[in-house]
Amino acid sequence: MSITATTLPEMIASIDNGSQFGALEKRMSHYGAINMFYRNANALFGAALIAELRKLPFTRTVKIPIFDKYDHTILTARSCDIACNNVDTRTKTLTRTHLAIDICINPTDYENNYAKMSQALMHRYIMAKKAVYRTLDTMAVTYADANKDTTMTVDPGGATPNANPLFTGKAGAYELPSTLKFYAYLATILEQLDIDGPYLDIANTVANAEQNILRNPGNGALLDTTSLMNGAGITQYDYSNRVAPGVLMPVHYIAPVGSIGVLNMIDPVYQDKPVIGSGDSIEQWKDFKNKTELKAWGQTPDEVFNDWDWGVLQEVVCVNETILYKVKFSADFMFACDFTSVAGESPLKRFDVAALTT
Repeated sequence: MSITATTLPEMIASIDNGSQFGALEKRMSHYGAINMFYRNANALFGAALIAELRKLPFTRTVKIPIFDKYDHTILTARSCDIACNNVDTRTKTLTRTHLAIDICINPTDYENNYAKMSQALMHRYIMAKKAVYRTLDTMAVTYADANKDTTMTVDPGGATPNANPLFTGKAGAYELPSTLKFYAYLATILEQLDIDGPYLDIANTVANAEQNILRNPGNGALLDTTSLMNGAGITQYDYSNRVAPGVLMPVHYIAPVGSIGVLNMIDPVYQDKPVIGSGDSIEQWKDFKNKTELKAWGQTPDEVFNDWDWGVLQEVVCVNETILYKVKFSADFMFACDFTSVAGESPLKRFDVAALTT
C-alpha cells in the first residue's frame, strides 16, 4: 500500500482561538464626524425637543422655525409717531433617514463545522455594525459639506489682490497657506464674521500629522504653537477618514460648539417593547419553544452611542426542516445645523490648508 493513502488531511485551526488571525479583517475605523454631530446634539436641539421628536411617527415632517433678521430702522429726528417693524419667520425641513441591518443564523449549519455558531454570529454582528458606523460617519461628512457656508467672496486669479488679507476665498472654502496660519488666523477670520467661539473642528486624518508637528518639540518648541493652537478657540476636535480621503492636504470643518447635531429615533411600534436581554424580553422568547413562524418585537441601546436606540425585530422560521433565526435592527437618523435667513450662510465653515508643513 502506498504511504500517500494514509497521509493526514489538512489541519484547520479553530476560528478566534486567541490568535490575531482575523483582526485586520475586523478592524474598525475612527468615526470622528458622527462623533462630533452626536456630541453636540443636546446643545442644538435641547432635551425637551429631542424627547418630543423621538416620539413622532416617521410619517410626520419635522420643520425647525427661526425669526428672520432684519435691519431695524434708526431714527434721528424727534417724532410722536411710532413705526412698527414686521417680524417674519422661516423654517428648515429636517430629513429623516432610515437605516437597518439584517442578520441570520442557522444552528444546523455549524453542527459539523470547525466554526462555531456563536463565532459566526458575532462576526456577522461586527461586520453589520462596522457598516452602520461607516455609513453614519459618511452621512455626517456629506451633511457637513452640503451645508457648509458658501457666502465667502471667491478671489479672482492673476495679480488681483485677495479680497481678504487673511485667506484666499474659494468656492465653499477658506484657503490658508499653512496649518500654522490656520490656527493663527482662525479666530480672527470668524470674528470678522461676528461668530464667537468656542469652536468645534471636524478634520481629515491628514490634519493629525500637522498637529503632531505643531504640538511636539521642533516647530512647537520654537514657535510656542501650543499656545497658538489654544488661542484658535477650538475646544472640540475630531477627525475622520471620510473627510477628503486620499487628499494630502488638511481639511477642517469649523463651527461654533452646539451648532450641529444628529438625532436617533426608532419607530413608535418599537418604543414600548421590552429591551433585549431584560426579563420581559426573555419571557416572550418562551413562546418560541418548539415553534417557528413567529416574530418578537423589542429594542436595544447602541453599544457605542449609549442614548441611541435600535428597534429589534426577531423571527424564527422553518427552512428545509431546520430552524433559521433572523433579526433586524432598525433606526432613523436626522442631521441638523443652525441656519439663517441669508442664502448660503451656515455656521459650518470649510477651511483648506494649501500645503503640508515641511
